[in-house]
Amino acid sequence: MIVRVQSPWGTKKFDVSESDKYEKLVELIASEFKIGSTCTWCLATSRDGSGRISCSSSTRLAKLGLKHGDMIFLLDKPQSAFRSAPGDGEAYVEDHHVVDVRPKNPFGSSVNVVEDDIDQELAKMDGQIKRKRNEQLCHHPPLGKCIHCAPLEPYDEAYLEHLDPPVKFMSFHAYLRKLSGGHGKGKFVTLENLSCRVRSGCHDHSPWPDGICTKCQPNPITLEIQSYRHVDYVQIENGQLMEIFLDFWRQTGRQRIGLMLGRYAHHDIVGSPSLSIKAVVSAIYEPQQVSLS
Repeated sequence: MIVRVQSPWGTKKFDVSESDKYEKLVELIASEFKIGSTCTWCLATSRDGSGRISCSSSTRLAKLGLKHGDMIFLLDKPQSAFRSAPGDGEAYVEDHHVVDVRPKNPFGSSVNVVEDDIDQELAKMDGQIKRKRNEQLCHHPPLGKCIHCAPLEPYDEAYLEHLDPPVKFMSFHAYLRKLSGGHGKGKFVTLENLSCRVRSGCHDHSPWPDGICTKCQPNPITLEIQSYRHVDYVQIENGQLMEIFLDFWRQTGRQRIGLMLGRYAHHDIVGSPSLSIKAVVSAIYEPQQVSLS
């Protein structure tokens, strides 16, 4: 059966059997979400933690009442967690043992990202698109606002399409505002790693690659165009830099690779998407290479 687990880092599905022990489900969850032992987290059948699952590690999942498709929730356990007596089959908490349950990166250390200066600058801006009062449609006092003159969110696609010229891709920070907007404030929005592996344990046919069916084959994946850009504009400080770089191609007709060096800045001009970033190129470094035609 499939049991869904919702956590602060997203929702995952786990393929288990009713005869499996509770300990196996806990190990799968700890491995998939890359968190420590159960001394700092627990499972519950409700989001508010009222239906907390409390049982021994040897309890069968069938006794817990879990059925195919059920949703359970991964919650932080209060620090004053109960300590079980050793030997009763339950994991117990040592008073001096502290486990870091923050998400881990692929190298095993806690995630601690220091953003660039431009990212910190744009994060402090509201990014809303200001609109002037429409004398024909706005019938409120000068200080009032209505749907015709209220500020728009930076990710408003209808506004971007009506710019001249139209903007096809929103800025990266506008995309982040879109993910973290709404009533949930992005609480349940995460980027998940998709698994395209063939599911094992199907007994209706020979093992892969000799046989496959709709039960064990991976779900189809459809690629779509990325709706944002990390860099919205590239500005060359000195036009002579680009001329020198292109002269090699003009004279020989061979391709050339160059690394652009510079800085990122806020791109704030009329017609540009809100919260956009421009790359200001100060130099072009050409590494040693063999050019090809």
